[in-house]
Amino acid sequence: MEFRLDEAKLRELAQIEAETNCDISAGFDLGKNLGDYLIQDTPTLDSEKLMGILRERLSTVLTPEELEDAAQSIQTHIRNRVIEKYQSVKSA
Repeated sequence: MEFRLDEAKLRELAQIEAETNCDISAGFDLGKNLGDYLIQDTPTLDSEKLMGILRERLSTVLTPEELEDAAQSIQTHIRNRVIEKYQSVKSA
């Protein structure tokens, strides 16, 4: 079983928290462990869609292995950017 909250659910939980005037940590500050959660090896993009785009645009130039490597690199880069943004907001 996979537990994920999308932005709409997080906004709903934050609204409930605000309306009840309490802090149940359901809002956008998900606690000190959010950075650890973001670092987990969870994809930030739909891998199949990403591979489809890469195959469509680059399959005549790159091998399937190179496309897989590119997709992994893109996923890693995006995850790292999300972590950097989270850390810069938290330290501000």
